[in-house]
Amino acid sequence: MTPSAFVVHDLEQAKAALKAARERGLCVLLVSAPNAAAALGPAVWREIVAQAAQAEPGALAAAVLDCGDDPGLALAALRAGVKAIRTGAAPEARAKIADIAGQMGAT
Repeated sequence: MTPSAFVVHDLEQAKAALKAARERGLCVLLVSAPNAAAALGPAVWREIVAQAAQAEPGALAAAVLDCGDDPGLALAALRAGVKAIRTGAAPEARAKIADIAGQMGAT
C-alpha cells in the first residue's frame, strides 16, 4: 500500500497526521515543507519526527526532509541522522548524495 503523504510544518501537525494514521491503520509519509532543512535545520526535523512517533506509538510512518537545491544541506541532514531526504541539487551532485546516503543506511 502506498502511504498518504502529509506536508507538516511543526510537531503538532506531525502528531495529528500520525494519530489519524494510527486510528485508521494506515501508513503515512510525513513530508517537510519545501527547503525545511534551511529553515528548521535537520536536527529539529529529526526531533519533530521522533517526538511525533513517541506520542503516537504504533503509527506506521516514514518521513522525508526537503533540503532544497543545496547539496551541503543534504549532507548535513544525513550527518544529523535524518534517514530520508529530498534534494533538487544538480544531477551529478544528487548521484553522489544518493551514494553517500546509501552508505549511511538512508535514502
